[in-house]
Amino acid sequence: MSSSWEVETEYQVETTWIDLRVVMFHHGDYLLYHVPLRSSDEGIDVILKLKRSLVASRGWWTNTLMKVVPFLTPVVYNATMCPVPIEAISRDLPCIVDIGAEYRCHVLTKALHNPREFPIGCDFVSSYRRFSALVETPGTLRARDVLLIRLEIDKLILSAIILLSIILSIICGVVAGFCWKSLDTGLGVFGAVIGVDGIVMGQLDNASSFAGLPLDTGMAKYVYTRIHKKMQFRFRLCCTSYLGS
Repeated sequence: MSSSWEVETEYQVETTWIDLRVVMFHHGDYLLYHVPLRSSDEGIDVILKLKRSLVASRGWWTNTLMKVVPFLTPVVYNATMCPVPIEAISRDLPCIVDIGAEYRCHVLTKALHNPREFPIGCDFVSSYRRFSALVETPGTLRARDVLLIRLEIDKLILSAIILLSIILSIICGVVAGFCWKSLDTGLGVFGAVIGVDGIVMGQLDNASSFAGLPLDTGMAKYVYTRIHKKMQFRFRLCCTSYLGS
């Protein structure tokens, strides 16, 4: 009898499910999703389910963009929804919700990139209870904690990519100018390479806007243009002095 009771208890534990409230930013709106988790799920299981939910909430174009562009990364925040009746967020999911202005980064951000950073044997029913959809009395109106996942730009990686592209264009222009002993050829190669970089950056910016990502690349464009003009001017002076000698 003891063994049968243990088997029954184990079965009940394994089939205990919780719905994790996850909000994702998409096309200017915050959409609420329910991610089903078992109480017996380990850290890697939770991360995989969150990744699947993130992919499912995005279109094919955005998912491809996430794989190709290295500076787009998902960031997880602790957030609080504005008070709404429980009926407004219990059916017809995903639904649009309002998020409070203050939210802070969550440990799941690192886990999305490296699942080993997340503890394997977590009790999600207890530790994530405040993010789960619990049974509430009809008409309950209160603020509720959620996990907010946003695609954001990694400014460090973006700056490195811009810098490397400019350096590459300068090297190509200098090599072409020295090989052909021609300032026009060097400037032409330099302009062509950096022009391709500009087209790629513009397409990524348009794709980010189309995908509804909260990216502000206006400053990046401004910095990129200023650096481009300064480097082109210095490159012209360098080639002029070299060819004049």
